[in-house]
Amino acid sequence: MKPSELTRKPPKILIYGPPGLGKTSLFMTLGEKAQLLDLDGNADVALGLKDNLHAERMECDVRQILEDDPAGKATVFARAKKYIYGLPGEIKKGNFPFDAFGLDSLTSLAVACQDYVMANSGRLGQNPEIQHWGLIITEIANVVKALKGLPIPTFILAHEEVIVPEGGGEDNLAKIQIAIPGRKLPGQITRQFSEIWYLKMRASGQGKHEILIQTLATQIITCRSGRGLATGRKIATLNPKASTTDSVSMWMLLKEIGWIPAIKEKTS
Repeated sequence: MKPSELTRKPPKILIYGPPGLGKTSLFMTLGEKAQLLDLDGNADVALGLKDNLHAERMECDVRQILEDDPAGKATVFARAKKYIYGLPGEIKKGNFPFDAFGLDSLTSLAVACQDYVMANSGRLGQNPEIQHWGLIITEIANVVKALKGLPIPTFILAHEEVIVPEGGGEDNLAKIQIAIPGRKLPGQITRQFSEIWYLKMRASGQGKHEILIQTLATQIITCRSGRGLATGRKIATLNPKASTTDSVSMWMLLKEIGWIPAIKEKTS
């Protein structure tokens, strides 16, 4: 088989960065054609963004799974996992009426997984030991594998964590990685994605700031775009009052990496 004969699979995109830079609101610009699985409880941030894409965000379907058990039985991970594992069958049967799916966030899923494993061991609230870490890592890896197997564009949002190594020197730089438990798990997860977008902010003068997507890796930041999204792609501007303007739709970014939605193409 020649490369030209290969079927191009829907993109699986990992987006991470500092809190408050618009990961959730960027995904929600997919509008009525997308569903967000909200484990952070932050989807209502879209209500305050009165920019050019406010209407699209208001059409995005939000399914929240939050910890509502007063006894603290740590049910979020089990419920989220059950829902995610059921998606392939629902999509195949035509019961999933959306063209894209997003998880917000992998960080919260991982924390919920740790609570789930510790609760099942009768040790909720205590620090995991070696046997617990093995279960936590396996559970998280399996959910990520399930998400990567979905036959639609899938977005996994995550917070960032700054790792400061002991010692000093040029070869001992601080690194920024996705915020999930485990020393090796962040690297194991990122190695599975050809699209890793890192969100950052820079001053642009007159009290304004730009929110950008970085796709060119450095010694400090892991990011990449196998489908060719240019590094430094601006997705929004923040004015001095922290209001967002000239926001870019996720449909536009999907088009830039060569993915044209089968049902409805949107470019702005």
